[in-house]
Amino acid sequence: MTTVKEARRILKENFGMDDDPGHVTFSKGLFTIREGYFYRHGRTEEDLAKKVLEVLPEAKVVDSGDHYASFDGGASIRRSPHFWVKVQLVYSK
Repeated sequence: MTTVKEARRILKENFGMDDDPGHVTFSKGLFTIREGYFYRHGRTEEDLAKKVLEVLPEAKVVDSGDHYASFDGGASIRRSPHFWVKVQLVYSK
């Protein structure tokens, strides 16, 4: 069983960036993982969701989306174009 602390470490190792802590956040029992893009190259939020579930199989995707924003050099991930996925840890009994 993966704890929240372990899940945060796993997600940050795979999706986090030291210079922008907004790539992996945890609030109200949900992790939000963001992946920025300049061009989509055919990728979607489903691709990000699959990558998250590969590294954290105990997770359940609750919501996902595509946040489009005009390019603003140096902006945080939250203000830049990005795919996002919200996941919750699910434990089987």
